[in-house]
Amino acid sequence: MPKHSLLSASGRSQTTAALVIAAAAAWLLPRVFGLAPGSTLFAGSVLTLVLACGLFCLMRQAFLLKDQRLLRIAGLMGFLFACVTVVGADVKAYDGFGEATWLSLVDGMVSTAAFTFVYGAALALVFHRGGVMTDRASARRSETWLSKVTGHYLFVFVLLVLCWIPAWLACWPGIFTADSVTQFWQYYNEDFNTHHPLLHTLLLGFCMVLGIDNDPMGDGAAGVALYTLVQMVLLAAMLAYGCHWMRKRGAPLWARLFVTFLFALFPFYSLWALSDQKDILFGGLVMLMVLQLVDLWREDFRPLRRPLWLICFILITVLMTLMRNNGIYALCLFLPFGIGWARGCRVRMAGLLAGCIVLYLAAGGALAGALEAGSGSPVEMFSIPLQQLARTVAKDANAIAEDDQELLEEMYPNGFSEYYYPMLSDPLKWAVDNDIVEERWAEVLGMWARVGIRHPDTYIEAFLVQNLPYILPGADMIYKINPEVLQIDMIPITEHSFLPRLRAFYEAYDDTLTIPGVPLVRLLSDTAFYVWICMSAIAYSLYRRQRHWIPALLFLLAIWATCLLGPVALMRYMLGFFYALPILLAAMMAPAREANPSPREGSGAC
Repeated sequence: MPKHSLLSASGRSQTTAALVIAAAAAWLLPRVFGLAPGSTLFAGSVLTLVLACGLFCLMRQAFLLKDQRLLRIAGLMGFLFACVTVVGADVKAYDGFGEATWLSLVDGMVSTAAFTFVYGAALALVFHRGGVMTDRASARRSETWLSKVTGHYLFVFVLLVLCWIPAWLACWPGIFTADSVTQFWQYYNEDFNTHHPLLHTLLLGFCMVLGIDNDPMGDGAAGVALYTLVQMVLLAAMLAYGCHWMRKRGAPLWARLFVTFLFALFPFYSLWALSDQKDILFGGLVMLMVLQLVDLWREDFRPLRRPLWLICFILITVLMTLMRNNGIYALCLFLPFGIGWARGCRVRMAGLLAGCIVLYLAAGGALAGALEAGSGSPVEMFSIPLQQLARTVAKDANAIAEDDQELLEEMYPNGFSEYYYPMLSDPLKWAVDNDIVEERWAEVLGMWARVGIRHPDTYIEAFLVQNLPYILPGADMIYKINPEVLQIDMIPITEHSFLPRLRAFYEAYDDTLTIPGVPLVRLLSDTAFYVWICMSAIAYSLYRRQRHWIPALLFLLAIWATCLLGPVALMRYMLGFFYALPILLAAMMAPAREANPSPREGSGAC
């Protein structure tokens, strides 16, 4: 057979395959992404036709790629995302797993196959195009004045503060909710507890009391405003460093401008800068640590020879762990990966990370001792296990053996399963007898394990339902930013919006996380989407053999892993992703010679 005939046959096969995959994905997409099971709302519509045409073009372009390594990496990530999409959509639609039938199994397999091709093709094309762009881009010769000015630390700092001030005036005196009230009373009553980070409690409490004491009416608004101002300045300083870091690492000007104005103008960042909760400064410190990790691997561990860099890294890391308990958990989880990835420098890397942990323990212990702070309740570690037990009992009242039932009744003398809320474990934690859990925690864990062996599907359901916003893009959260002030007993906090229309805009954004007329903006506020981007960035780094990005991205995933065991899925727990990833992605677009410099012979620190 002539060669052109073979090529023609191959082209026809690819066209047919692209048509089938595009049609299947376009048909399945509305149902998989949140519509009611079996809905055909988009079937036969113009939107479905346009979507199918776009997917067909996507598949045809992907079929032209010949890089087998690229296709394997993109295909593997596509399969992972497809599985998450199909399973997550089922959990979202049924508040758990739907009924298992042969038809549902076939439907799931077809959906997984279709989305594997779609996600894999999209990733392959993005990775290929990204590689071509960075390979063709030339290293910087002379920098323009626009690049210098917009990447200057002071310019970005002033820009961020000026752009956030209107949001502050609209939401005056700031956003004071949730744990902030508890932390204020701990400071006010000098009754500290390590459940909340003591360092943040001291900062928040000091600002609040200073404002209250200097207000003629004893109003708390001045205290909230003072803390908000301090936090805005600190966060702007950290993000300005990140934007300056992008310039030093050769990120393209257009990418740097996009990230800078994203931080300055997008409501997500403006509103969180005003929130008086512990997660905001923690997120900024996570971003700073992540950038230091990139520099450490990028420069072949040479920063370990520089005392000033070591001091800065240790200070940032210890402050991060002191600002939120998730920081130390993530650092411990990252430890083996960081050491294993530090080829040729594992001993010194182990010493650096272990030293940070020891300093955290020393500083945290000294702070707790000086404040005579009580320890946090062990119930906090049982958020997911209690959810799993409660869901099991709610579905089957006889799921608990008689011996375990006695223990459960001691833990919950006023009932158990009625406190179960699928996306929030706080009611279960508040209703439990803390003393029983603290004294008999081993028995509680034993009961949890025994029930889980008999009901693994329900345990998986409970885990997925609560954590779906961390896993599936588009899944709803029960709490978002909540731009409001929670009043304190006996100390009024007067709210007054100087820009009421802007406040209404922010409240509307908080309701839907969308901006009318701006497509796809919902994804910029979606925690699961950022997790997917982080995983995709790891895959891209592996494909491009740019190993210096991977430790930083793995640390972000360690933060995510600790959040999966928390009491509720909240975007504020994941702010480190929202601050760090835009900066990392922009820097990954730098010319290849700047993004991945060749280490000089014998120049490493180890």
